[in-house]
Amino acid sequence: MSKKIPALRIRNFNIYYENQKIIEDTCLDIPQNQITAIVGPSGCGKSTFLQSLNRMNELDGNIKTEGKIEFFGQNIYGRRVNLNRLRRQISLVYAKPNLFPMSIYDNIAYGVKLIGWNPKVELDKIIQSSLKTVHLWEELKNKLHKSALDLSYGQQKRLCIARALAVKPQVLLIDEICAGLDYISAAKIEEVIECLSSELTIVFISHNIQQVSRLSDFTALFHYNQNQVGQLLECSATKQFITHSFYPGHFDYVVNRFR
Repeated sequence: MSKKIPALRIRNFNIYYENQKIIEDTCLDIPQNQITAIVGPSGCGKSTFLQSLNRMNELDGNIKTEGKIEFFGQNIYGRRVNLNRLRRQISLVYAKPNLFPMSIYDNIAYGVKLIGWNPKVELDKIIQSSLKTVHLWEELKNKLHKSALDLSYGQQKRLCIARALAVKPQVLLIDEICAGLDYISAAKIEEVIECLSSELTIVFISHNIQQVSRLSDFTALFHYNQNQVGQLLECSATKQFITHSFYPGHFDYVVNRFR
């Protein structure tokens, strides 16, 4: 896929839900400090796969996995992996904002406080920096102690990204990057992703090929196989992916859905 150092290496990876296979035999390298988009039809396992990259899929006790995912050489499904540390290093932002019923300040500070104690002055700097990164500081600097649930949907989405960034991850996963957002809100999030691209490895799911072409360096296409099991069909540089598909049977899907 690329000569760049892979932040994540997925090999022969299978995912089962209640003993039913939903992702089959996935092999993929996700390059460090690059943006990888995941595309494909609804229901083919994209979100489940994304959540497997930091083991958030395990919050559903019916999930079982096979194969290996390495994070800079460490198998994240190994027995001795510290899940709290892993999920700080590889942060996940869900498709729908999942803010806590507390203030804007406390939402961002929550994960930081779990790591360890910080003087309030230092914590204030982290809050301010995180909000500036997602272009929310000017909008919210006088509302930090108001409920995060009172924000607009677009602001909530960006606040979730700020919360993920506050713990200084190396990889940022974003499910349905701009789902449910108007054009202006979506443009703000795209601007954030572009600014972060040189500092973080980013993996996002999108159904918008224009967005994929603007943001991503690589694109991974998931689809169903003949048994209706999700499967990685292609992963290539986005420019190459946009211009043609290596899988003739799915060319119409790529053309009709993403052009």
